[in-house]
Amino acid sequence: MRDDTHPKAPKPPAAQKKVATLRFRIVPGHRVVPMLTGAWLVKHLLPARGLAVIYGPPGSGKSFVALNVAYHVAMGETWAGKKTKQGAIIYIAAEGGHGFANRVVAAREQLEVPEDTPLGIIYVAPNLGSVEGDALLLVKEIKAQVFALGWEVAAIVIDTLARTMAGADENSTTDMGRFVRNVEFVANAFQCLGIAVHHTGKDVDKGMRGSSALHGAADTEWEIGEDDHGKSITVVKQKDGAPDNLTWRFALIPHVLGEDEDNEKVSSCVVAITSEVKQKENPKIASKRKQVKGQKALLLKAITCCIEDVGDLLPVSAHLPSNTQGIIRQRLENYTDMMGFKEGTSERVQRSMVDKMLRELAGDGFIGRWGKHIWLVDN
Repeated sequence: MRDDTHPKAPKPPAAQKKVATLRFRIVPGHRVVPMLTGAWLVKHLLPARGLAVIYGPPGSGKSFVALNVAYHVAMGETWAGKKTKQGAIIYIAAEGGHGFANRVVAAREQLEVPEDTPLGIIYVAPNLGSVEGDALLLVKEIKAQVFALGWEVAAIVIDTLARTMAGADENSTTDMGRFVRNVEFVANAFQCLGIAVHHTGKDVDKGMRGSSALHGAADTEWEIGEDDHGKSITVVKQKDGAPDNLTWRFALIPHVLGEDEDNEKVSSCVVAITSEVKQKENPKIASKRKQVKGQKALLLKAITCCIEDVGDLLPVSAHLPSNTQGIIRQRLENYTDMMGFKEGTSERVQRSMVDKMLRELAGDGFIGRWGKHIWLVDN
């Protein structure tokens, strides 16, 4: 006789259909949100992701600059007056040798770097110039080591590009394209910035050496230069979020490390930032401004100084240029006071005089004005 007093066991649920992981997933446009934070490794100077190139002629100090900014990021300290996003730096010193070791020690001593600062050096040059190169192995071995150290990688520096091409041709679009893809592969594995230190060609004015494929792929480019006023760094390319003509100055300062076996001093160099970051003026515009005379020239100088000292990015508006430093009229008045516009005139007369000259400077194309905002025009 069948016993119906016990409840029947539930039927097993129907097998759920397995959803395949999509590589090329479609995200509806209305779900896309703005990226408001985390865009910068060094505010306005280096992005947090992508590919950056620091280049200059031999002896310009590009490697010293790369190491200096790397240490500041690793410590989370401001650099060139700009905020940094702290994170670990892996510095591939492909040219290696005791000379680079001396640079590391000199920078460490100059900056008084704490022992737990997450910056590490790799002295072996990986092959990043071919399809069968070392990109995969490099990622695997860095991951294993940073996991053990508890580091989160913010940037990987490759110094120099030439030493990691492994015989590939820098002038070949194909070979340079392979280098770019390998660096992007390594950087993407850590969701970090890849930084390549590179040389200029024989004609320094033509920029980076080799195929233009590197220039096309780079998100940011810094050019290391030198003139009668000293050494400089200029952002010659910046894809998103900041002007691409920012410039600032630095100096290389000798740093004594100790003595050799013959009691002679052993030295290296360290970097000292010697100016604030500001927008570089177009030489044609500078020449045009020299034609302005008298009080109008004094006012144009006051506007320039005010923007350099206390200028801010203009707000987003259809009437204002994007990514441009400017000031409001109220701030300019402090500078006109210091430059003597009020001497011998009443405040009302002085203000009327400045208003008239502002209209003339705007009409001549030297400045732009909209409401209370004023900016320099570079056209």
